[in-house]
Amino acid sequence: MLKYIFITCCFLTACNFSEDSKVSGNTPQSAPETEPPATPSPSPSPTPAAPTWVDVRAIVSTGENLSFNNQTGGPHDLALNPVTGLPAVAYYDKSASAGGSGATPAVGALKYAWMDALGSWNVEAVDFNYGTAVCGNVNSVCVGAPNTATAGQLNQGKILRLAFKANGTPVISYVYGSSQNTTLLPGSGTKDIRLAERSAAGVWSVTTAFQAPVGAGATNVAIATIDPMKALTLVLDDEDRPHITFSFFTQTSTNSQVKYLFRSSAGVWSSMNVAPLVALAGTVTAANQAGISSGLALCPVNGAPILGFTTTTGAAGTLNNPSIARCTGLDADGKCQAFEVVNLLRGCTGSATCISGLVNTNHNGGTHLDLKVEPVTNRPVLAFYSVGNPNTTGLHIRGPVACDQVQSGAANSWGAATTIAAASAGASGVSLAVKGVTDYLVSLGVATTSVAMSKFNGTAWFAAVHGIETTTVAQEGVSLAYDGQSDTAYTSYAQLPAAAGGAVGNDLKVAQIDPDELVTAGAAGSFVISVVDNRGNVFPNTASFPVLSAATAPNGRVGYAYYFYDNNNTHASSKLYFGMRGGTFVEPYFSERFVTSYQQSASATAAVGNMPALAFDSNSNPLIAAYNGGAAEQNLILARSSDRGVSFSITVVDDSVANVGQYPSVALSGDAIGISYYDVTNTALRFARWTAQSGWKRFVVDGAAGSGSCGNAAADAGKFAKLQFTSDGRPAIVYQYDTGVRVAYATEALTSGSYVWNCVALESSASSLGAGLDFKLDSQNRPFVVYVDTTAGSVRYASCASAVATCVTTGTTAFTAGVVEVTGVTSLLGEAAPSLGIGSDGAKYVAFHNSVSKALRLGTLAAGSSSFALESIEQSLLSAPSFVGQYGALLVNSYDRPTVFYRSSENWLRYYSREQE
Repeated sequence: MLKYIFITCCFLTACNFSEDSKVSGNTPQSAPETEPPATPSPSPSPTPAAPTWVDVRAIVSTGENLSFNNQTGGPHDLALNPVTGLPAVAYYDKSASAGGSGATPAVGALKYAWMDALGSWNVEAVDFNYGTAVCGNVNSVCVGAPNTATAGQLNQGKILRLAFKANGTPVISYVYGSSQNTTLLPGSGTKDIRLAERSAAGVWSVTTAFQAPVGAGATNVAIATIDPMKALTLVLDDEDRPHITFSFFTQTSTNSQVKYLFRSSAGVWSSMNVAPLVALAGTVTAANQAGISSGLALCPVNGAPILGFTTTTGAAGTLNNPSIARCTGLDADGKCQAFEVVNLLRGCTGSATCISGLVNTNHNGGTHLDLKVEPVTNRPVLAFYSVGNPNTTGLHIRGPVACDQVQSGAANSWGAATTIAAASAGASGVSLAVKGVTDYLVSLGVATTSVAMSKFNGTAWFAAVHGIETTTVAQEGVSLAYDGQSDTAYTSYAQLPAAAGGAVGNDLKVAQIDPDELVTAGAAGSFVISVVDNRGNVFPNTASFPVLSAATAPNGRVGYAYYFYDNNNTHASSKLYFGMRGGTFVEPYFSERFVTSYQQSASATAAVGNMPALAFDSNSNPLIAAYNGGAAEQNLILARSSDRGVSFSITVVDDSVANVGQYPSVALSGDAIGISYYDVTNTALRFARWTAQSGWKRFVVDGAAGSGSCGNAAADAGKFAKLQFTSDGRPAIVYQYDTGVRVAYATEALTSGSYVWNCVALESSASSLGAGLDFKLDSQNRPFVVYVDTTAGSVRYASCASAVATCVTTGTTAFTAGVVEVTGVTSLLGEAAPSLGIGSDGAKYVAFHNSVSKALRLGTLAAGSSSFALESIEQSLLSAPSFVGQYGALLVNSYDRPTVFYRSSENWLRYYSREQE
């Protein structure tokens, strides 16, 4: 598969960098040295200006870009940016791979997508799940997840909302929290209402507006129900202060409430109850949770919130009735002080012109509900779904008075509710937009089989809806917004690939139309439809290390290779990809192509191309050594290209034992190729060499019996191996040996038919070392190594002041070791993944993941310095664990500064480089 990804700007995540693809560097640079003039000059020459450094950032790849991701965009909300007039969507992507704490992390992310002026959708990750279990089970902390695993685990209520500040920056309110009895991290045994805000610089920050325990307790959040916190709303007032309401179902029904949250100008959150949510006694169950969605607006007259919501009544708690709650007064800071609640049945006496003819104690209305305020008259307008009479249909009704006045409960004051459309319209969602006085639009989920739009002309709605798309849609509803300046209506929905509401494979879509093109019973096809997010995941969720490599070709071009395995998909898919950087230094773009999914047997594809190692030959042709992990294979392969990476041939280098070829490292000396790798069957380090004269030869290095081997056959040697050739073609390999780190060196020439290996430990330590390492030789063949200390939770470095041959002869005492940075103790394999580069000036650069700071860290050891200067390339600002930088590959660019390919917070492949502008 050929994929081209052209990036001129960086999509944002919850990280510490902005949208710009280049940012001023933060490392002071001195002016280059200049030779003194040969002859004295009457006036001094101008001092050359110090170089200007920029930090270049870009997305390289977001995976295979598969359509129909896993439950993408079910819970979602659409709003228009007040500055651009263009739509944006906040949504939950259950297939977004964000890592987690444990070998089997829960997956999922809150995302934000926005349309730009060219009509393209740009995706950002806002917050992530984490845990050791799938959402809905104990030890999962997820966006809007139920408290326990149930058959209806798919989120069925509005659990997130999007709004914009006056300056066009987005704000998202959403449900976030744990399943029952979850205690992964301190405070994680709660269900929260969170607020995420994006700064003008593009950084998302998250605060907790409300928190409730999930443990046993009458007033705690219900522990055996679907979406115990739902029907969420959000509006921002004229000072950008958030007003939030939501339905809060507790373990005892009498404590269940509609709640109101407000954040003051000083940043202080407060909460109050609006109204009881359930009018019955006993325990709340999934069956009697009313109100999947609610509607909130600010009254234009006084800026006070007005809410449309649903309460549950009836002996079994299975009847819903729509209600309105009007704020009767604001305090000095803009917070509502009290609400007046009107159940619409109060305004009815049973007359045919009264709403009770459609919604009463014998029927059920308001499961899906939205509220807007009519301009000029300022009357509230409700649209909702009723399973009453007429059967299963959408309805709308206008308030009798303006939103700043006491809503009347007098007989028949509300008038009749108007039928929006035919049966089942609104069964899976209702969203209302008010264009003008008695000029409305509504988007509807029609059962679970299609989405549609209808229009009100002041007297009646269309007799039938205008279809947007006939498809199976998610049950979380639709969202609608109208832009008066462009006269365009936008609606969002999630498409399912199968009839089941919880089927894997949603696509988040946004449809747009000029309302003048809407017609009664219009067929699908009139709408322009965008698939907003079809991004996949570059890297696997489960522990698999390493999966990324990068190298610079002799012609100066930068290449990368990575292993792709979408283990969230229903099919086993593993492939090896190769890519190159193009464009300019400060405006790069990337092209990549599929290399192989090669396997000899017919067994299911799995782990083919894992642990890739990239190098270039003297003609700038790429070579990629990798592990073929197919169940019946498990061997070492080499992909070679003779056309600069356009096509590849595959060589099985070693298939001599049951399982061989993990942790390969490839290097070249002239035209000779060397690969060090791990023999899993014999827990040994091996070395394969190719020359034009003798072809391939394989040698045992350590950990197994064999000619020239330097180790104990019972030892475990060879994991995380890294190979380098000295300037005269002698191989040197650094690798993990049991729980330490060793270097092996052979003095024989490349033409030798055998090798005698000399091996020595880098340091004597009681810690477990080497689960992730990198190794380079400088221009004088002096070794420099970085590696992980998993006992102490740190990245360490070791070096020797002499050439590697002398260092090995001298022994362990020749090496000096120290700490780069404390990164945190972890049980995940190779998590810190340090990667090393050496500049021509002798400076050393190390990129690695730090689980304490949740960042990709860059360490710089300047020539002559004894300690590293440290900075964050990308850092997560969220409370959830982040594995940004867990997979990383560092190069030194042509300006002697670091370039890093790495795993981002979203589990995409990103690029960073410090360049001279």
